[in-house]
Amino acid sequence: MRKIVIVVSAALVAVAAIWLLFRPLIEWPFGWQDLPKPQPARVAEATDAKYARLQAFLSEQYASGRYPSLSAAVSIDGKIVWSSAMGYADLRTLVPATTRSQYRIGSSSKAVNATLAAILVNQGRLDVDAPITRYIDYFPEKGSPITTRQLLSHTAGIRHYGVCFCAPIWDYENTRHFDSVEAAVATFADSPLLFKPGTSFSYSSYGTVLSSGVLEAAGGKSYLTLIQQQVAAPLGLAGLSADDRIIPDDHRVRPYELADGRFRDALATDDSIKWAGGGFVAAPEDLAKLGGAWITNALFPPEVRTAFWTPQPLADGTPNPQNYAMGWRVGEVVLDDGTKVRVVHHNGTAKGAASSFMLFPDYGIAVSVMTNKGIQGGKDPFQGFAETLGLLIVTDDATD
Repeated sequence: MRKIVIVVSAALVAVAAIWLLFRPLIEWPFGWQDLPKPQPARVAEATDAKYARLQAFLSEQYASGRYPSLSAAVSIDGKIVWSSAMGYADLRTLVPATTRSQYRIGSSSKAVNATLAAILVNQGRLDVDAPITRYIDYFPEKGSPITTRQLLSHTAGIRHYGVCFCAPIWDYENTRHFDSVEAAVATFADSPLLFKPGTSFSYSSYGTVLSSGVLEAAGGKSYLTLIQQQVAAPLGLAGLSADDRIIPDDHRVRPYELADGRFRDALATDDSIKWAGGGFVAAPEDLAKLGGAWITNALFPPEVRTAFWTPQPLADGTPNPQNYAMGWRVGEVVLDDGTKVRVVHHNGTAKGAASSFMLFPDYGIAVSVMTNKGIQGGKDPFQGFAETLGLLIVTDDATD
C-alpha cells in the first residue's frame, strides 16, 4: 500500500509539474471556433473629410480577417480629430466594438507610467537620479545603487519575464493576484542583477514595475490611485484603468488568439504582477489624448518632456541599442522624398491583445490603434498601423 501511495503521489507531482511548465501548449489545441462574419465599421467624431484615408486603411485591415476588432484614434494638438471602431468586442455574443471599448495595451503601459513619473518630477517629489532606496526599502541592495532613471530606461540590470519558483512557473502566464506593487516586486527581488546598473541595456518590464513602487512612495499614495488622480482624471481618460480581474467589467473587450480563420479565448492571466510594465487597459482615444498631452505640454513644461524623450546613454557614453529614453522609444521615419519625421512611440503586446502607439511631435499628431488579438514575435503588420495612419496625415498635410 505504501508503495502505491508513493507512486500515486509521484505521478500527481509529475502531472502538476507538466501543467505548470506546458499549460499554454496543453490548452492551445482546445476551444477553437470559426470566426463570425465581419462586423460593419463604426465611425465616431471625425471633424474633417480628409480623414477618410484613415478609415479606408483601417477598414481594409479589418476586412483581411486577421483581427476580431480594430479600434483607432488620432489627436492633433491634443484634440481628438478622428476615431473609429470595427469588429467584435465579443466574438461569441457578437457584441460590437465601439470607440469606448477597452483593450489590454501591454507595454504601452510604460508610456502611462512615464507620464506619472514626469508629473512627479515636475512637482519636485521625484528625483530620477537618486538611489531608489531613498523611496523604498523592500528591494534589496545588490552592490551598486539603482536609480529611477535606470529603471525607466532599462539600464538597471533588472531581469525581464522568465521562470519563477511559483505557480504558474512562467512569469508571463501569471494567474495569481497581487494586492500591491510591493507584493509583485517580491517575485523578482531576489534575482541577481544582469549587469552593474548603467553599464548595459536589457529591456525589462519588471524594472518598470519596480519604478512604480518608487513613484507611489514619492507620490504618497498607492500607484493605481496616483495614475487615476494625476494622469487619468486631469486628461479625461475615461477608459484607462488597471486590467484587474477583481474590478467589474465595464467596456473591456474579450481577448483572443486567431489562426487560419478560427479563434479561441486567450489564456487566462492576471496582470496585477505588472501594472506599470504592461498591465493597463484603455481605449485608443485615451492614449491619443495622453500623447497629445505630452505634445502640448499639458501636464509639465517642455524641459521635463525633453528630459524624458532623450535617449539614455550607457555609463561609457555609448547610446543604448534601442534608442530608449525614459518610458519611450525615440526614432525617426524617412519618407520617400528623404524627409525625416521624428517619432516617439511605445507599442505593446499582451495576452489576446496589442497596442500600436506613436507620436509625431513636430506635427502635433498622436495615433493609437488597438486590437483584441494576441500578437507575438513582431511578425504581424499590426504593430506598424499607428505609423501608417500618422504618415497618411503627414503626407496629406505636405500636399495641401
